[in-house]
Amino acid sequence: MTGPFKAIVTIELTIFIFIALAGSTVLAQVPQPFDIEEDTGFYYTIQKGDTLWDLSQKFYNSQWDWPGLWEMNRKIKNPHWIYPGNRIRVYLKSQPQKQAPPLPAETVSTEVVQPESVVTQFNYPPMDHVAFIKKEEIKAEGIIIREQEESLMISPDDIVYIRPLSMLEVGTSYQIFSTEPIKKKLKHTVFNGVKHLINGTLKILKIKKGYAVARVITANRDIAVGDKIMTWYNRPKTFAVNTAPAPIDGVLIASENNEKMISNYQVAFINKGTNDQVAPGQVYSVLQQQHNFSAFPLDSGRLIVLATEPESATVMILSSNRPLLIDDQVK
Repeated sequence: MTGPFKAIVTIELTIFIFIALAGSTVLAQVPQPFDIEEDTGFYYTIQKGDTLWDLSQKFYNSQWDWPGLWEMNRKIKNPHWIYPGNRIRVYLKSQPQKQAPPLPAETVSTEVVQPESVVTQFNYPPMDHVAFIKKEEIKAEGIIIREQEESLMISPDDIVYIRPLSMLEVGTSYQIFSTEPIKKKLKHTVFNGVKHLINGTLKILKIKKGYAVARVITANRDIAVGDKIMTWYNRPKTFAVNTAPAPIDGVLIASENNEKMISNYQVAFINKGTNDQVAPGQVYSVLQQQHNFSAFPLDSGRLIVLATEPESATVMILSSNRPLLIDDQVK
């Protein structure tokens, strides 16, 4: 036993890291149980032999941060007993990790000790609603041509008529989408793409001659006549976290809802994707150029990659110490 808190092999528990860039300070409110179907956050699965003491060392390079983990996880009645397989909340620290004091010179070892890694995951349930940018518009399976009552506002449970562009199937759900062109002048080139906004979902009820009848199931944003439907665009909702990926020379090229200033937890896009080895779960810094262009850019925030296309990535802002702007650098 390496610390004061023994892990017992029974029940299931998994550690969730809230998107809070905090120190070892205690959160003011009592957190609610983490719901993997609804809550966004990072998590780690407790393994046999884990203790809060040891996990504090692994995550924060200090065993003395364990009370912060316990405070965020009130379902743990006794910090001496945690159970492999269950889930607990954890936080991210923004300040530099604490370093152990050096040994006296005569006892310093030349042996290189590799830090023990901890596998964390990020959970993002709204992934089915998140926009993405592709070079070309994705193939549409049909177009909404009318709402049954001819309402201008299309809402869940409304009946709509679809003009098929391919073979539709009764009982199958499709995503409703609209598009916007993206043209962004960069330092040495111009980025051109198509933003795909996921507006909702519908299910095909009947196939008639020349049209299909469908019921709107969900609406994430305004749905209108002329919106298109596509087969479900599956993207993982949970993925491993990499806080130290290879550096990139990226730029914030747009935001999901066309905001000029982007703040915490908002979705945006960068001009780097799988072609540049960018992958979901990677965490990057956002740098902002100062008014004095000769000065070094300021480290202004962090973001996490949610999903990737060959030439772009959908990201979410994890933290920022000032409003982030389109054209800010991503490194």
